[in-house]
Amino acid sequence: MVGKGMVAVKKLSKTFGVHENKFHKEVECLVKAKHKNIVRFLGYCSDTQGIPANHEGKFVMAEVQNWLLCFEFASNGSLDKYINGNDRTVYFYLFLSNVITAI
Repeated sequence: MVGKGMVAVKKLSKTFGVHENKFHKEVECLVKAKHKNIVRFLGYCSDTQGIPANHEGKFVMAEVQNWLLCFEFASNGSLDKYINGNDRTVYFYLFLSNVITAI
């Protein structure tokens, strides 16, 4: 929670194909995005962890970099849920059309 409000946190890991340069470009875009229909980007932090892994039959410590993106909390849930979920309705498509038109 920040102040009296809640935040949403999205975790990205380098092991899932997120590269540092691409991540920093994404953060630049998030900082610049200011619109009433876009949740506010609050900041990010990064952390590198060592995890045990088996590589070619040998025990090694692999580094995994994690980034946490913090956004203001939107109580209606993820937009992805509405776009890709089973509960798509005509109402949602009208709502989405209004959001896109406003941008």
